[in-house]
Amino acid sequence: MADAFSYKLTSESELFGFDFSQVLQSGEIINSATSSILVMSGTDPNPTAMLIGGVSVTGAKANQRVAGGISDVTYRLVVTALTSYGNTYTAVGDLPVYDPSLV
Repeated sequence: MADAFSYKLTSESELFGFDFSQVLQSGEIINSATSSILVMSGTDPNPTAMLIGGVSVTGAKANQRVAGGISDVTYRLVVTALTSYGNTYTAVGDLPVYDPSLV
């Protein structure tokens, strides 16, 4: 599953979510989920500092709080969900980050 988020400002802390309902089978639930973040373009020596806490799961949605980041860097947020049926699903979303004074 792939998504693209519009953007995030360096000053913001936001909850980004992935809806796994389209891939879950009838009766299947998300037991747990993990996240990671990668740099797709630009430079950030420590992108994982943007991840605040762990992934929270509500129904078929997995949510990760993201804060900070470096202006003009595009990140890829990756969330992997493990389900009650033993399935593993991964969703990705690209997230450009901008300085609020430039928007």
